[in-house]
Amino acid sequence: WSITYGKGSASGHLSRDSVMIGGLIAKNQIFAEATDWSDLLISCAEPMSGILGFAMKAASEDDTDTLIESLYNQNQIESKLFSVSLKGNDETSELIIGDPDPSKYNNDIIWGDIIQPTETGMWFTQLTGIIHTDSNNLTTAYNTNEWTWLDSCMDSAPCLALIDTGTSYITMPSSAYNTLIQYLEDYTANTNAKCFVSNFNGENTFICQSSSYSMNDDLPYLWFQIGGYAFEISPEQYMLTGEDSCYGSDTSSGDNDDGYDCMGISSLDSMGDHTYILGDVFLREYYVIFDESNYRIGIGAMEEPYIAIDRPPESDIWTYIEIGAMILGAIGVIICVCVSCWRLRKPSNSQLWKKQRLILEQGNEAIVMEESKSNNRNKYKNKNKNKNRNKNQNARNQQGNNSDPNVITVMDFHADAEFMDSDDENDQVVNVLSIQQVNVDYQKL
Repeated sequence: WSITYGKGSASGHLSRDSVMIGGLIAKNQIFAEATDWSDLLISCAEPMSGILGFAMKAASEDDTDTLIESLYNQNQIESKLFSVSLKGNDETSELIIGDPDPSKYNNDIIWGDIIQPTETGMWFTQLTGIIHTDSNNLTTAYNTNEWTWLDSCMDSAPCLALIDTGTSYITMPSSAYNTLIQYLEDYTANTNAKCFVSNFNGENTFICQSSSYSMNDDLPYLWFQIGGYAFEISPEQYMLTGEDSCYGSDTSSGDNDDGYDCMGISSLDSMGDHTYILGDVFLREYYVIFDESNYRIGIGAMEEPYIAIDRPPESDIWTYIEIGAMILGAIGVIICVCVSCWRLRKPSNSQLWKKQRLILEQGNEAIVMEESKSNNRNKYKNKNKNKNRNKNQNARNQQGNNSDPNVITVMDFHADAEFMDSDDENDQVVNVLSIQQVNVDYQKL
């Protein structure tokens, strides 16, 4: 195998062995045994046995299981979850495999989704902006307009942050990096701080004489926005002093007057135009949780983080479009309300209103009168029918009393009806129109 890192390279062959860590055992773990490496890769003052990588399986050169993957597959841990608490030289750093340690943070953990975990296998999450301010209070800086975008991370050019314990500095693209050191140089130009830009290892870096300034008073603060919140990096955190400084310090005279501090920030373009690496300079200030089971990364802090500042629109024209859309929407609502009120209004002409009411009243009276006439007609018809029945009955009685014995009277009935024609003689009666009674006299023979 052979790997080239951001700085340095190594090569060798694969080996297999059991790995024990914190009482957990990963059996038959494949690891890379290095037989050749560059001095730039391993330049620690203390002896080092090797590098324990915590990227995901997709980042493996030989598609082998990582240590976390092996522990999970062998039922040593319930989920692929681990966390890191990095501290300075005077404190103890910890790697915690399993559930997070609640003593390492206050408030809630801020989570960010991992981007393309199965493609890259790296702990990339989205940055929604990088800001520098004059103070350590982002809300005050925002309200007083004392803040500036270092990278606004627009949707057309999104920013990525690689959370990496294997990188000592914070790295950023050269365009953002050069903007930052130029801003720092201008920021300290009119102060007592003896700061300047110098070339170190082929790269420009910002340097200050240690005794000439107060870091948090004379330099701006940086903010990295992740998961809807802004995480502060103070000057005391991004400026390296003493043995950590790129120039070191001369303490032979008993003081640190001759020492120089330099930034723990460098440029790196190989990751992309808007890709940043948040290495140990960032990680020393926060408790970071890596959750491979849910493809997310969490950041815990002892102090409550500030709400992130919203990114600006793509261009000023979108601001005008947004304002115009709001105005048009308000006008539309007003028009709808006015039209609705106009339709429900009382007529302005009182005579017209009275006329409409009179028409309605006359219509109701006409309906009542029509119903009354219908009832009267029914009563008249029933009365006439009763009279006719009585008259016919009297006639029949009279005929019965005055009848001639030689004459026979036969009562006949004639009916008018509607028929439904058919092909045969069996026509079907549809409706009976009328029935007439006819008396026919016959002479006896």
